[in-house]
Amino acid sequence: MMGYAYHLDEGMLDLPPGFEDKSQNILQWPLPRGACTIVIERAPLPSGWSFSEAVHRQSKREAKSVLGYAEKAALALELDIPAATRCFVGRLDGELVYHHRLFVDRAPSVLVMTARGPHAMRRHIDDIFAQAAMTLRLR
Repeated sequence: MMGYAYHLDEGMLDLPPGFEDKSQNILQWPLPRGACTIVIERAPLPSGWSFSEAVHRQSKREAKSVLGYAEKAALALELDIPAATRCFVGRLDGELVYHHRLFVDRAPSVLVMTARGPHAMRRHIDDIFAQAAMTLRLR
């Protein structure tokens, strides 16, 4: 049977076709106050939706579901890939949490990278986010 070469950092798997990749990568850096966590997720682009519509709808969903949601100005990054950035703060367990998000168009899916951590550490989080986003290479 013809397989699909699924690559991991540690190696490669030969998988049968027909699966949907819903994997996540979670990376964390200690900060002077708390930690910066980057979560990288893959999600299918809903049928009939454009990439920009998917980004817009995700942002609207978060605005409704995240306590104390407030949109912030995202970093102005010049990327060589089809992408969009969003930035917001919200409350989690009484703490103000900063989120910086990169959406990457990988039709028929969307790759989402979110850097988050304590709002007081946003400059550190932005530095980590910017380095990761600016060096992202797609294969």
